[in-house]
Amino acid sequence: MLLLGACSSAPVQLSGPSQSWHPNTVSETAHARAEIVIYRDDKRDKTEQAPVLWGDERLLGALLPGQYLSARFCGETAELRVDPSQPGFLPSRHRLPVDESGTQFYRLSKAMGQYHLHTVSQEQAEKALRKLERQSHVVNRQARSCEPPRQVLEEIPEPMPEPVLLREVAIGADALFRFGSSDMKDILPEGRDALDELARDIRSSIQVKRIHIVGHTDRLGSDAFNDRLSQQRAETVAAYLSNQGVSGNVQVSGRGKRDPVSDCPDYLPRQQLIGCLQPDRRVAIELWGVQDNSATR
Repeated sequence: MLLLGACSSAPVQLSGPSQSWHPNTVSETAHARAEIVIYRDDKRDKTEQAPVLWGDERLLGALLPGQYLSARFCGETAELRVDPSQPGFLPSRHRLPVDESGTQFYRLSKAMGQYHLHTVSQEQAEKALRKLERQSHVVNRQARSCEPPRQVLEEIPEPMPEPVLLREVAIGADALFRFGSSDMKDILPEGRDALDELARDIRSSIQVKRIHIVGHTDRLGSDAFNDRLSQQRAETVAAYLSNQGVSGNVQVSGRGKRDPVSDCPDYLPRQQLIGCLQPDRRVAIELWGVQDNSATR
């Protein structure tokens, strides 16, 4: 039999409604403070009404005349509620002290439309309980543990390493776009091949966490024109890579003519100057992520 309303799943030795109570028949329950036994010895009551008892909002059972129930409690007090089943009776609530020194006994009686609990001595209770039957009107199959909750230490995740620049790919703008253009339709075949290969590399890498696409121009033309052209070319490259399945944190920016890499004199004829400035016209794709050090471990 399960201990009715008990604070542990440990079985008790009471085996049936015909067995009378004995002080050694209830096994110990870990972390429970004490056992409380409640009984009705008013066998002359022929109403066949069984009030329902609740302890700490857990169902304990329903007691007919001549029956008893037992339960263990974990706290320092037990909140007991008696719900009568017959019309005209009022429910009653009782706050019972829980004494960890041993079993406490209470006799349940009814008077003046309400059920009452009376504290009785162990000697008086044992004398009455040996003539009573264990209650079997309601069986509470809920078994709760009285063990104190385990203190779970919150695991603090290891800080993620700062992303580093894994690789930078610079693709010449003259290979990517038709001269002075920045739209998707203006990407040249050579540029598409380069971007397709880059997209495959990014998709197959688990290290890349962030992509920064930066457009650059040469120094010919106004600042406003070059800023707008470099930004548009970076955005077009980002859109192309997205169409190829590259997702995640992608940032774009246009640097215009601020970061030249060539050293070309202004006195050169225009076509020679345009050719000399070719390295400045580029789109740089920076791949940022976590460096894989497994190979060196």
